[in-house]
Amino acid sequence: MLFTLLRMKVFAVVLGKEGVGVMSLLTVVWELGFLIGGLGISQSGVRFLSEARSKNDPERIRYLRTIIKKIVFVSGIFTVFVFIIFRNQISDLTFNSTDFGLVIGILGIGVLFQIFAEGEKSIILGFREVKKLAFGNGIGIIVGTCLGIILVLLFKTSGLVWVILATSICTWVALLLQRRSINTEIHNDQKEEQVENLRVDCAFQAAVKMSYDHSPDFSM
Repeated sequence: MLFTLLRMKVFAVVLGKEGVGVMSLLTVVWELGFLIGGLGISQSGVRFLSEARSKNDPERIRYLRTIIKKIVFVSGIFTVFVFIIFRNQISDLTFNSTDFGLVIGILGIGVLFQIFAEGEKSIILGFREVKKLAFGNGIGIIVGTCLGIILVLLFKTSGLVWVILATSICTWVALLLQRRSINTEIHNDQKEEQVENLRVDCAFQAAVKMSYDHSPDFSM
């Protein structure tokens, strides 16, 4: 929140009321894009993953992770194509002008990466790793805000769409790294569990062999 307020303050000082208004409209279109294009996967993915984890079903967890990634990828690609194809119509509807058609097309790429970020977020929340989610979001916002301020200072109003794009990419990369760390931890846990099971099995077999060797011989 602090970095968002800082960013808007810089935009207001550098760009004035008109620039802040353009940024607000672009943000609204961007949010609507990933909310509609995301197909609600962030909510449903969290619910299904949580259920699979509560039942301790690793096969279903892997299956759900794969399905979430595929749905997010397909919906993201479809959404960015919609933004590119109908960029002039969206620009006219939003700004009463087609002058922002190219900007809307670039904004669609930002929507794409935000949908990817929502997919990573749903997997992280499904594993109940709230700290990792907060850390990933925080890093994405901080880096995106810093890049956004630099872009606005360099390109003024023309840099606004690149601010949204940079923030989306930074958030996705940060959440992707956090999600991969969860996968690594799961893999390590599975290896430790396999080693422990092997130790128990070896100890059991040794105990059986010793009891057999020391059992009395009644054949005499």
